[in-house]
Amino acid sequence: MEIKPGHLVEYNGENILQLTEISTTDSEDKLICLCKAINWLKRQIKTNEFSGVIGKNIIYGGENIYTHILYTYQAKSLFYDKVIWKQDPLFNSVYEPLIP
Repeated sequence: MEIKPGHLVEYNGENILQLTEISTTDSEDKLICLCKAINWLKRQIKTNEFSGVIGKNIIYGGENIYTHILYTYQAKSLFYDKVIWKQDPLFNSVYEPLIP
């Protein structure tokens, strides 16, 4: 199981909120189903969060909707304070709330 906490960073003069990532893979023998535990955890979190973002490629154009990405009220507030949502400062994609 891997958890990468999101956090604020400054990169090239821009304030960026990096996404929190929670991921895992099941054991090969399927005796331990960590993916089920992660999905349960995400369902618990979802009751207190917003879901759905639009991902936009700022270099090549194009966008996609990601309904499985959750965000907090605080993250939404930072977005409206001009903080950029990204997975990594070097990636081409930025994210914004699906429902403003």
